[in-house]
Amino acid sequence: MSTGVKDGAKVGRKKRERPAKTARLDADLVTKCKAMADDAGVDAAKWMSELIRPVVEREWVKFQRRIMGGGE
Repeated sequence: MSTGVKDGAKVGRKKRERPAKTARLDADLVTKCKAMADDAGVDAAKWMSELIRPVVEREWVKFQRRIMGGGE
């Protein structure tokens, strides 16, 4: 009797397109985001990344200008 998994390719986590890091967020926000991502049929991490990316990119430009001495 074999105890191995026949379809080993489907075991474990899916590989992400981009490297990921863990961040701590308030539990109530994560719960809401997961519900909305599930409703949209997408991964919660991807949904949250797409949601905050425009804000972070805009703030990154401001940050870069400030540290390079370009003012605000």
